[in-house]
Amino acid sequence: WMKIALFLLVVALIASCYGQAASCKAAEELTNGVQVKGDTKNGQEYVACGEIPMNQVVFYKYTKTTVGPVTITLCGEETDFATTLFVESSCDFPECYDAPVTDFCGEQSVLTLYEVEFGATIIIGVGCESIGDIGCGGGEFQLKVYESDVVFEVETEYIPISEGQSILSQTLPFRVPLHICGYFEDFTDIQLFGYETLYSGSEITFSTCADYVISDMAVFFVDFLEGEPLDVCVNYVLQYSPITPQESPFCTEITVTGFPVGRLLYVAIPLATYYDSPTTRGVGGCDVIEVERAVERGILGEPRDCPVFLEVREPPLNDQCVDAFPVETNEEVTGTLRGATAQTSSCVDPNLSSGQMVYYTYTTASDTASILTFVCSPVESTIDIELHIFSSCDLGECVERFITCYDFPSMETGPNTQLIIGVTSQGFREGTFTFKIEEVALEHCNPEGPEYECATSFELETDHMCDGVQCVTITEEDLYLGYCFDYNECDCAITRVTGLEEENEPYITVGMELTSALPHYPVYSIATNENGVSTDVCSFRINVNDKCNPNGPELIPREQPVYVSTRSSCTTATGERCGIVPPFFQGICTDNKNCACSVYQIDQEFAPGSKLTKGTYQATIGARNELGFESEPGEVTIVVN
Repeated sequence: WMKIALFLLVVALIASCYGQAASCKAAEELTNGVQVKGDTKNGQEYVACGEIPMNQVVFYKYTKTTVGPVTITLCGEETDFATTLFVESSCDFPECYDAPVTDFCGEQSVLTLYEVEFGATIIIGVGCESIGDIGCGGGEFQLKVYESDVVFEVETEYIPISEGQSILSQTLPFRVPLHICGYFEDFTDIQLFGYETLYSGSEITFSTCADYVISDMAVFFVDFLEGEPLDVCVNYVLQYSPITPQESPFCTEITVTGFPVGRLLYVAIPLATYYDSPTTRGVGGCDVIEVERAVERGILGEPRDCPVFLEVREPPLNDQCVDAFPVETNEEVTGTLRGATAQTSSCVDPNLSSGQMVYYTYTTASDTASILTFVCSPVESTIDIELHIFSSCDLGECVERFITCYDFPSMETGPNTQLIIGVTSQGFREGTFTFKIEEVALEHCNPEGPEYECATSFELETDHMCDGVQCVTITEEDLYLGYCFDYNECDCAITRVTGLEEENEPYITVGMELTSALPHYPVYSIATNENGVSTDVCSFRINVNDKCNPNGPELIPREQPVYVSTRSSCTTATGERCGIVPPFFQGICTDNKNCACSVYQIDQEFAPGSKLTKGTYQATIGARNELGFESEPGEVTIVVN
């Protein structure tokens, strides 16, 4: 029974939320190609690779699944500090795969490793480098580990590449001259990739940032003019030209948008640039002339130093909350987390990493409260998803979280409420999913009446006297009746019920004095909602216990006699030898738990200080509690020798 703000929110579908660990032993496992969002605030100090002191280090682990190189990147808009990245072989006696890197794409770090074997597990550390005795300020980061597929030869006119894929091409250069983008007409030695768009109007990013060699790049497509093919330039990056020298960026990326589904885009990466001369690739060391000679000699299997990396990213159109897709009641939605951006979810522990998200909006159709049920199909989904319900697009307030969608989770909402629902895969995974939202309107108030949690019976203890009888005064707190609740927006009230008391039972009110004369005092009440529907009568009892026993305390006299010896210095008025009664322990008394009592001697004839001649005497004692109630008298034996 929750009340949701009038402007709630949407349905974000997240690839799961697991923790970045502050210790190497607790490092969480990452998945190939899936981006996560983390934070270094709980990281620890660590000496990376045995020599670089770092602060706020958190750890992940990754197991190699192919034979190609593996790239670890922190580049992206979700990383908000100058990162340091390192990779070690294990937690115990680690070997460093590469020196820690502090930048490559600006202040953010990238490492590409060739020497990690298939099946090997690596430890990834993310933090910031200490400078002398001065620490560093960490922050949030996005982390992605992906492996590149190695291509040695293709039979088509281009190297096909798909979303989320990274390719390391070591094919021979394509020998097709291109006349595109103004600057590329002279380059006949290129690596040419082809990519078919997944969505209409999406943003597509082509990146060579896994490679430390800075490359030129052009993106184009083929159109037809009067039946003749025409290469249409979309965008290009020329890293260096002797005509227009400029500082090279950290890596080559081109983002394009505005294409229909299935558009074939070409990406051309020249192996020769104007950096040094038309026949060398500048800082890369790929000698096109040597490649040509190898081809002429027919030595196609000879190792070639001409690798080209290309990665493609095309996030879904509802990758950001502001671009959430609207969903109708009972509409079956098919979506994907493939290529989505990792963002922080308030539905999980802030110390845990968050995964990739996509978003949907849903507005309840009912003018009254309603029940929403989420239905997911395990047959048509490749991943199990979590649903995260948010109150706004800043994702700062989590209204509800369902850890699986397969058990028909449901929630109550208010009338005409807009929702944002977040969904996370079970583990850092990408894949497709299907779901629909079923809505059942609730009546304004429960036709069977509200739920009523009645107060329970309790005990009171008397604390003063009323006309010689122990009593206690009833307070407003004593007559607390309990609480009730009904459907969202339907109020309820609790009222007392009279006339159900037995003949000798009074109607209890505040200020009334109660005694223990009755075994209990009943209180009857009901709860009624706005529609006038009431619950069954609920009752509880007030039991009154006397503080002190009205029959007086229990007296336990001493068992041993009090022995007194006569002496010559003690004589009675008649001249008889006597003894003087000393102070003596008389006995003990007990009463109710919170009532004090005391023992006293009734007769003074045998009180301490009295002179007694030889003989046996019986002293009478009694006990009295704090309210003055007396016990039956008892006796203590006094023997005078």
